[in-house]
Amino acid sequence: MRKRVTIYEVADAAGVSVATVSRALNGGRVAPQTRARVLRVAEELGFSPSPAARVLATGKSRAIGVVIPDATGPLYGRMLRGIGLELAQAGYTYLVESSERDPGREARVLRDLSARDVEALVLIGSGLGSQALAEMRRELPELVLVEREGAALEAPMITIDNVAAGERATHHLIEHGHTRIAHVAGPRRAGRERLEGWRWALAAAGV
Repeated sequence: MRKRVTIYEVADAAGVSVATVSRALNGGRVAPQTRARVLRVAEELGFSPSPAARVLATGKSRAIGVVIPDATGPLYGRMLRGIGLELAQAGYTYLVESSERDPGREARVLRDLSARDVEALVLIGSGLGSQALAEMRRELPELVLVEREGAALEAPMITIDNVAAGERATHHLIEHGHTRIAHVAGPRRAGRERLEGWRWALAAAGV
């Protein structure tokens, strides 16, 4: 098994101190030519800093936690791909957990990711009640909500206008001459809002 290259070996090969290598690798203040030499030597030696060492050196894990409702749906796989692409460009990685649509498990997963020193959390399609999530905010890092309202939690949110989506979909069918349009709604907020848009479109068209 190949021996892991240490930061001491990089420092020795680059002719600088261990502290200088740490600053060069973690975005600290160091001369440009020194940073370039350290990065070149690190690449040549195949040096890869361990996550634990990075946290100790910088206080930052360069990782975020992502919680999805389940691991089987294709939608969440596409979301994770987009998240991963953006994070990779910024030099970050991510840890993924599934809540399995269980509020109790979701709370445990959030605490577990926080304990693993992630810098932020992306919570997709949360099933936790607003009060329960608000109470947890004190022990969580920065939080971004996807497919959930976040105004009451004072958290950034990414969602769509479900009412408008339901209305546009129904209007499209009406434009094509359909007048007997059924709607199968899910039990969640998004399903109820799309149902409302369906009703508006039918009423506006006199159907």
